[in-house]
Amino acid sequence: MRTILRHWVLCFSIVACGWHISFANAAGALPEYTVKAGYLYNFAMLTEWPANSLGASLELCYLGHEDLGAALDALQDKVVNNRRINIRRLEALGDAKECQVLFVSEVGHSDVSKLMREIAGRPVLTVTDDENVARAGMAIFLRPESKRLVFEINNNVAKSVNLNISARLLRLARGGGSE
Repeated sequence: MRTILRHWVLCFSIVACGWHISFANAAGALPEYTVKAGYLYNFAMLTEWPANSLGASLELCYLGHEDLGAALDALQDKVVNNRRINIRRLEALGDAKECQVLFVSEVGHSDVSKLMREIAGRPVLTVTDDENVARAGMAIFLRPESKRLVFEINNNVAKSVNLNISARLLRLARGGGSE
């Protein structure tokens, strides 16, 4: 556990120092969805859920690109806070009720509205890379900036569903994790 913690402290220190991971098509750069999968893992590591909301596994779900699914497969059975990650591609919006982390990309406006009704009040850490979806009430918005990936946190959204995002993660967010 200490080794894992040290590893992530180092990763976040690197990010904090400005050595952001580039997802540009330069030689040696990581593919965009691999970087996003890494961010999702870190978001899960640095978020606390209500004790009664978690089962034996941490359900990390996604709607959108198959490329993301392929990148997320590398996280299958990794451990986050003593729970194994289970990766699920959502086939139906109603299935989102079972998720603890939900990444939403490229869905229609009506689907986003329905999805938000389905998970309303549930402790689901919502993440998107789509600005329009972010406006619908997502907790975290991943976006490109100067050939790197940055994130914004709407901490009010997280708090409203009883999620506690660590102060360290809030400090790393663009805008410091808005209230």
